[in-house]
Amino acid sequence: MTATTTHLHWDHLRADMVEQWADLTNLLARVDGTEEFFEAADLAEELRGTGFTPETDTWAVWDGERLIAYGQVRVGDTLDEQGRARVSHDGGVHPDWRGRGLGRDLVARATARGVELAGQRHPGAPHFFRSGGELEGSDARRLLTHLGYTVARYFNELERPLPGADLAPSDVDGFTFVTPNDEHEEGVRLAHNAAFADHWGSAPSTPERWHDLWSSRSQRLPFSTLALGENGDVAAYVMTSQCVDVIAKWRSSVVDWWRLRLNPGRSGVTSKSFASTAPRRDFL
Repeated sequence: MTATTTHLHWDHLRADMVEQWADLTNLLARVDGTEEFFEAADLAEELRGTGFTPETDTWAVWDGERLIAYGQVRVGDTLDEQGRARVSHDGGVHPDWRGRGLGRDLVARATARGVELAGQRHPGAPHFFRSGGELEGSDARRLLTHLGYTVARYFNELERPLPGADLAPSDVDGFTFVTPNDEHEEGVRLAHNAAFADHWGSAPSTPERWHDLWSSRSQRLPFSTLALGENGDVAAYVMTSQCVDVIAKWRSSVVDWWRLRLNPGRSGVTSKSFASTAPRRDFL
């Protein structure tokens, strides 16, 4: 640590810090162009997540009364499709405090804790680290590249204006389209695990972790749609969540998407699920 950072106070993220954490996170979202905005209550939920221990898995750096950097690390409860433990870490440093080694220090602490936690949770299994690389040319991308990280996968985020033109529903027989309720929680979890069984970077979601997502304050079940087969199983789903004011995110998938791709006559289940969900946009 350089002389310019010796006065800083290191702590762990706690519930009484979420307002300052949200302020820093949202500042970084604007400065770095990620648009990953959070409210304090959302971050408080993160601290209470299944299998997460803030006292050992987070770090907070303070300059007096101002939070200037944070970091956190998480290890999945299940192994991925290659039998590996996934160690995920993220964090951020206030723009005024970059270039002084805080980011490297946070990653080093997350790495050491991640190795320890992966060994405890998945003894003998290989593990790998992953972190969001943000935008091309960003400070985070440069730091991670310097530390030996390489780009593994790009993701495209699609947007649709709300309100927007109604989607024309597909003509699909043999399915019932319903609004999910808590009785569907386990069925959607099983559908999700089946849909992503061979998806890159994915691992099965446990009932405990899934419940965190299902019951989160950002989840909007009344504005989501399930397609149920004749036996009542979830054949497709569109789950809607709302994050910070008018920023809405959509998550969807289809059970056994490979089989649906081979049978185009059934692929309309997904589009009809979206069409059933999109008109219900007054949740904003």
